[in-house]
Amino acid sequence: MRKVNRWTNILLYAKDWGVSLTIKHYFLGLKHSLISEARLKIMRDKLIEQKINLVKSLFLEDINDLNRKYQKKESSVRNDVVWQYWDQIHKPELIEMCVASVVKNSNQKCLELNDKILKKWYIPTITIKSKKDKGLITKTHFSDIIRVNLLYNYGGCWLDSTLFLTSNIDFIFDNEFWTIKIGNDDSPIKGNWAGFSLATRQGNKLMYYLTNLFELYWERYDTMIDYFLIDIFIYILYSRDPDIKAMIDNVPQNNIHCIKLEEEINKHYQEIPIEFNDTTLFKLNWKKLKIKEDGKGTTLYGRLIKQYFSE
Repeated sequence: MRKVNRWTNILLYAKDWGVSLTIKHYFLGLKHSLISEARLKIMRDKLIEQKINLVKSLFLEDINDLNRKYQKKESSVRNDVVWQYWDQIHKPELIEMCVASVVKNSNQKCLELNDKILKKWYIPTITIKSKKDKGLITKTHFSDIIRVNLLYNYGGCWLDSTLFLTSNIDFIFDNEFWTIKIGNDDSPIKGNWAGFSLATRQGNKLMYYLTNLFELYWERYDTMIDYFLIDIFIYILYSRDPDIKAMIDNVPQNNIHCIKLEEEINKHYQEIPIEFNDTTLFKLNWKKLKIKEDGKGTTLYGRLIKQYFSE
């Protein structure tokens, strides 16, 4: 996979979405010392709303057409498989730790996919493969495409390879649909679901929509209008389809501290704070530096690494 340089990406974005949106998109993606965080949040939320409305207007006819064609065929049979994907065979240490935690805490079949063995389960369209090879579709978004296809065609549970588990997840498979739902987020595309953790039965309606919408999207455009494109699509479908709204609303709030471990992981080791006990799936960031030792001794990350690689 090639990597598109920043200026080429900006020009392609402007071609797809116009100069005005391009300026807002890249300007608000930067860090700003002269604008307060509160003001930045307001500006970014308005930009997200603008993108949602634009995507809705561009794909509304497609959504209506897909709805007419959809034939309910969701399986009542659970598929006890955990899907994970990392594009390379060799994984960073943190990813290895997270994958080990999934294997330890699930009684299901864990399938760790990479680009070499992916074709057994999913073959991308010619357009998606071409744009991935050119670097127009990033590794992150390609994994979004993979997950919705796998869940629609086979069912099961998708967990990002950056999710660290602390206890058994068998309960997930008792549900026809499940996702991490932290709630309490005033952003329209966050809090009600999490694209990095999804469980469905084969033939799920939401996955049907997303599979088709991603294919249509990449036939027409060369850039992602937003990093959270999957969430924009889910939000639009949630707002328009009563079945999907009911399905998501039926999931209770859960794992509300899923991002807290990332905040604590480089601190001196101690027992996980009591407020973490309501959370069993934690989202980590493999790109941020992790340290195993500090001036006081072993950090929480160092402790977890020892625990999962000594077993």
